[in-house]
This record gives sequence, structure tokens and C-alpha cells, in this order.
Amino acid sequence: MKKIIYYISDHGKGHTTRSIAVIRELKKLDIEVTIRNSNSQAFINESLPGTKVIEGITDVGPSINKNGISIDEKKSNKNITNWIETVEEVSNRESILIKKINPNLIISDISVMPLLASHKNKIPAITISNFSWYDVLKFLPKNSLNKLYQYYDFSDLHIQLPLSTELNHFKRKKSVGFVARKQITSSINLRKSLGIKKEDSMVLIALGNSKELKFKSDNNFKFLSINSKINNQNNLIDVTNWIEGQDLIAAADLVICKCGYGFISECLTNSTPFFYVYSENHLEQREMSQKLKKMGIKNQISGNEINDLNFTKEFMSDLPDSVSKNNDTKDTIAVIKEYL
Repeated sequence: MKKIIYYISDHGKGHTTRSIAVIRELKKLDIEVTIRNSNSQAFINESLPGTKVIEGITDVGPSINKNGISIDEKKSNKNITNWIETVEEVSNRESILIKKINPNLIISDISVMPLLASHKNKIPAITISNFSWYDVLKFLPKNSLNKLYQYYDFSDLHIQLPLSTELNHFKRKKSVGFVARKQITSSINLRKSLGIKKEDSMVLIALGNSKELKFKSDNNFKFLSINSKINNQNNLIDVTNWIEGQDLIAAADLVICKCGYGFISECLTNSTPFFYVYSENHLEQREMSQKLKKMGIKNQISGNEINDLNFTKEFMSDLPDSVSKNNDTKDTIAVIKEYL
């Protein structure tokens, strides 16, 4: 049996959801997958029962301001620079675990830490992401950026997801289509389980720890909240702990979210209309927004504009046309299989 160690970034759930999409397909091929992660263990265990998860910090991402969207550059600079200074030491310890498992391949989304250990143990390593920390952490000191550049050079291949930064520092890249989780529960059954009538409009809002939203709406709207503060208690359903979020997206009439790969990819692969909020100082979000606009998707919205919305039948009929993209996770699996 072939073995893979799959490293998932400890920054944000988007890395986790797309990794789950890939690992579900890998397991169908009778491949033994061991996951390394420290911030999503319960979520991973429920999504991938029976898959071994070994807790451990894989990387340190940027700190987010209280608005839930923009980056606190001062705090991020300190935390990430300190982490980069320890990467070689942490990677040396990681090498012991890698030798014990003796995998055929290491996959990282998108930590540099395991790349040093894979190189030391002469095990091929693949990175997969729509960005790299080198591309999006330009506020770091030059010395720290140079180290990221050097460490990413140990990747034998980068699988480049859509809506990506340039990623020109990787010596070998392979572009693929959208990687996203597939719908498990039908939209009809999901709406029934939530008590949402056929004639009701279902709006999913996932804006992190942003300020409280105070928009207006008709009574036949149901608002599903993922870590979002909404002042519409009578029509509100908290789905923060829902595991298969792609099912919620597929069943929704509209999604309002941050400009993150996880939500955007699952909206596109389920043909669900969406609005997104982003910050100019968050380079991944900025690049994604630019790529979406090039695709003809001009659905950017601000927090203040959300508060000015009035959710009515007329509002829903005037939504921008939904855009549909294929779920190409199997194409990514084909690339990975070449290394096995």
C-alpha cells in the first residue's frame, strides 16, 4: 500500500476543506494517508473518519484584525518571523516522524516546514495551493522572505489551483481546475432538515468575526450563519459547526462570504450566486478578487453595503447570474498518482 503524509496549513479552514476533497479521492485508491495539522483536528476527524491525524503545528499564518478580514501586519510580522527562524529546527524533529512512517510522498498545503524534512529524507514532495506564503507575506523582512523562497525550492512540483498568485518561484508547476468538496446531501433533504420551506429564500453568511450585520429582510428569508453576527434573530439559523459546508452552499440561494478559496470554489462548483468581501492588504484575497473580475464576476461588496441590503423577492430576482465551474478534483488526483 502506498503511503502519503498530508500537511495542512494551520491558517484558515479553506486549506482544510480542499485537502479533505483530495484525501477523500485518495482513500478510494486504497492509499494510506496520515494528516499533520493542529487547528482543525475535530473537523478533520468528522470529515475523514478512520484517517490518522497526528497533531502538530505545520506553519504560522497572518493574524487577522478585529474586522475579521484585513491583516494585522505588525502582529503578523512578529509571529511569522519568529516561526521562520524555527523552521529548520522543527523540520529536523519532523524528520524523525517521517522516517518512522516512511511515506512514498509528502504533500503540503502550503507549509514550507515539511519540505525541508522531505528533502533530507530524499522523499518526493508536492505542494498544492492557490498561493504561497512567499507571494502573500511581502511585509516580512527580506531575510525571512528569502528563507521562504529557499524552502519552497524543495518542492518537486507545485499543483497550482485557480484564482492563484503568480507562484513564479516554484521551479515546476502544474495548473489544475477547481478542487472542492462534492455535495453529499441533496438540497431538498438539507432544507427539510433545517426546517426551511420550499418557498423560503436561504442565504448563507460566512464573514468570520466581522461587526454585527443589521440589514432588512422579508419574513420568507432564512439566514444561515457561520461565525457571523446577524441582527435578524427570528430568521437566523446558526450552522457554525456544520461539517459538510458544501451542502449548505449547494442548497443556498445566495452566499455572502470572505474572499477565500474554500467558499468561492464551492460556490462556483455548485453554481451558487455569491457576494464576497475582501481586504486590499490581504494579498491572497486581492489576487483572487482580480482573477474573479477577469472571469466577469463582479460581486465584491463591503460590510456597509451589506447593512444597506433589503432582502426581498425583487432583490433575489436581480442577483447577478451564477457562474458554474467544473469540480476537477480528480485531475489533481491524476497528477498525484504520477508521483506514486
